[in-house]
Amino acid sequence: MEAPMKLPDIVIKTATVLLVGFLANWALYGVLILQVYLYTVAFPQDRLPLKFTVYTTLLLETVQTSLITHDAFKFFAFGFTNPMLLDEVSTGWFSIPVLTGIIACVAQGFYCYRIGVITESKLTVGIIIVFSLVQLGGSIAIGIQTKNAQFFSRVFLKEGSFISTGIWEAGSAVCDLLIAGIMTYHLRKRDTGFQYTHDIVTRVIRLTIETGTLTAALAIAVLVLAFLPGHPPYYQSCALILGKAYSNSMMVALNSRMKVTSNSATASWNESTIIPPPKSASYGEVMFLPHSEGGIKSDVSRQHEFPTFDMIVEGNETIYVGNKRSGELARIESEGIVS
Repeated sequence: MEAPMKLPDIVIKTATVLLVGFLANWALYGVLILQVYLYTVAFPQDRLPLKFTVYTTLLLETVQTSLITHDAFKFFAFGFTNPMLLDEVSTGWFSIPVLTGIIACVAQGFYCYRIGVITESKLTVGIIIVFSLVQLGGSIAIGIQTKNAQFFSRVFLKEGSFISTGIWEAGSAVCDLLIAGIMTYHLRKRDTGFQYTHDIVTRVIRLTIETGTLTAALAIAVLVLAFLPGHPPYYQSCALILGKAYSNSMMVALNSRMKVTSNSATASWNESTIIPPPKSASYGEVMFLPHSEGGIKSDVSRQHEFPTFDMIVEGNETIYVGNKRSGELARIESEGIVS
C-alpha cells in the first residue's frame, strides 16, 4: 500500500488560514444578523437614512459571505483533490479587499456623521472623509491587482501591491483612530458632571474606544502580516473578518441605546407587550416587557424634539417622571448618538 502523499507546508498553512478565516466570517455574520434583528425590533422609528445605512451594510455583508462560501466549497469540496486551487484568487479579489473597503467606508461615514453632530466642525468631518476615501481607493486598487495576479502567491511580486495594501490598511487604521480620539475628546468636553450624564458619556466613550481600537488593530494586523518576509498567507485570516468587525462595531454603537431589563429571575420570554408613552407626548421611550416583568427598553425617538418625561418600570407598574436629560445631551441623543 502506497504511503499518503505529503502536502507541502505552504498548502497546509494556506488551508488552515483560509478555514479559520471562513469560519470566523460565518460566525460574525450570524452575530450581525442578530444585531440587525434587535435594531429592527427596538428602533422602528429611526430616521430613514440610518435604516438605509444599516440594511445596506447587511446587504454588502451578505454578498461577501455568499462569495466566501462559494470559495470555501470550491477549495474544500469540489477541489478537494487539487490543493493548488487554494492559491487561486477566485472571487477573493472582490469579496475581501473591495467589499471590505466599501463596508469600512460606510461604517466610517456613520461615525463621521456622529462626529459632525457633536463637533459641528466641517474641517474635522472633511479630514475623516478624506482618510476614509483613501482607504477605499487603496482597497479597490489592491483588489484589481489581486485579480490580475490570478494567484495569491503572485500578489506581492510587484511593488505596486505593497503600496496599495499600505494605503488601504494604514488609511483604515488612521481613520479609525481619528474617529475614536475625536469622539472621546468632544464627549469629555460635554460631560456636565451630573451622575446621569456622566454615566452615559463614560459608556459611549468606552464603547467608542473599544470599537475604534478593534478595527484599527485588525487593519494594522493585516498590514504587518502581509509585509512579513516570504509573504505567508496569515494576513488572509484577518482580512476575512475585517469587514465584519466594521459592520458589527457600527451595530453595537446603534444598539447600545437599547437597555435590556428584567425584574424577575423567572421572566418568561414567550410573549411581550408594548407599553406606550402617554398620549400627550409625541415621542418617548418604549419598554418591551415579557408579561410586564422585564424586556428591551429603547429610545424610539430620533427627532430633534425630545420628550419631557422618562418611563420607569417598577414591578408591574409604569411610572412617568420628569426628564433628567440636559438640553445638550438631549440634542445628541436625538441624533441617535447616545442613549
